[in-house]
Amino acid sequence: MTHSQQQFLRCLGEHGLAPVLIDHSARFFALVRYLLRTARDAAFIPNSPDGELSFWTHLALYHDIGKAAVPEAILRKPGSLTPPERALIQSHAAAGGELVRSSAGLWALPEARILCDICRHHHERWDGSGYPDGLRGEELSPLVQLIGMADAYDALVTPRCYRPAIPHERAACMLLRGDCGAFSPALRAIFAGHQAEFQTEVFGKTSASA
Repeated sequence: MTHSQQQFLRCLGEHGLAPVLIDHSARFFALVRYLLRTARDAAFIPNSPDGELSFWTHLALYHDIGKAAVPEAILRKPGSLTPPERALIQSHAAAGGELVRSSAGLWALPEARILCDICRHHHERWDGSGYPDGLRGEELSPLVQLIGMADAYDALVTPRCYRPAIPHERAACMLLRGDCGAFSPALRAIFAGHQAEFQTEVFGKTSASA
């Protein structure tokens, strides 16, 4: 990680921005890190040094900062969401991007554009069915696509107030068949081709012991 990248991470705290992991497990960091390394080996993302991947992994922890503007009662609601409540939760993506953009001292730094992209677009999908901007295909950066997949997968395997955790095998199947929205064919192929290694790396166990 470069000095400017380390400085940027410090600036996030100085501007009152902190990771919001209310819907995620402690393994989200390992999830993103492993997907980045695998995607680099498959040339899905640029052939960047480990320090760069470490910086991107740390930025991924901030993808949900917009949820700070959503009432916790709605985020933790055990039953079905009403349409207005769902719209409010979905607004966190645009809100997160705006938090980064509206921090004048932060926005002056080049790394802020990467974080804004992550916050605003991690719920976009390859086929244009995501939100808030309906981006599709190559309009989505590979990094944002990857963080979006990690976000969707971890949401499945993490217990929620309205359901237990979904086992790895079922969650992987749901992700690959599009239950969480469409991901690029290249990214799906990377995930599908490394499921065993992925589970061992992230969960510390094999499929047989899951």
